Amino acid sequence: MKQKTIIFDVDGVLADFVYAFTKEVLDHDDWDSQILKPWGTRENRNKRWDFLDVFTKQQTAAAWSRIKDDAFWWMRVPPLEEPRTFSRINALQGSHHVLFVTARVGRHAQWQTQQWLKALGVYESNVVVTDKKGEVAAAVGAHYHVDDKPENAACVHWIADRVPCKSYFVEHEYRQGGPWLPEKIKRIKSVNEYLEDIENDMA
Repeated sequence: MKQKTIIFDVDGVLADFVYAFTKEVLDHDDWDSQILKPWGTRENRNKRWDFLDVFTKQQTAAAWSRIKDDAFWWMRVPPLEEPRTFSRINALQGSHHVLFVTARVGRHAQWQTQQWLKALGVYESNVVVTDKKGEVAAAVGAHYHVDDKPENAACVHWIADRVPCKSYFVEHEYRQGGPWLPEKIKRIKSVNEYLEDIENDMA
């Protein structure tokens, strides 16, 4: 079997960053817990990536400052997928080149992500910390890529198409029907659909 290069985004695909971030803000601010509680990635509570439709600039800036200074924050982000999904990802590493490309920031973000994956059963993970998803996919000759940010899915599709790279977009339920994406990008509801396609291609 020819080795394939497979890329996973982390936050919004494997990790519930929205829950962790909203909890970070709410835990450090004077909110009435009966009115507003942390919410998860699959909920339609924030429509902007920067959360400025629900929090102030001061609140989000303070949260990011704490995150960047915390050497263990990313290790505490809850997973979005079940243990079996991470076992399937770990199994791919035995025969293929698997990368986890993330835009996480702060102290030891790469190491934290590696430890987070290890705790979930993905060992000796290759983690690349960058927001240049398309450039990385092109540089490593990726065959598969999955992301929850439409701009990244499209960027990989356009930049890394010489292999070609199959680009996937995790379309959480509240976003069904939008946004516009090139027709070759496959919309999926979970990482398991992505894994099934990869496994079927290799069967």
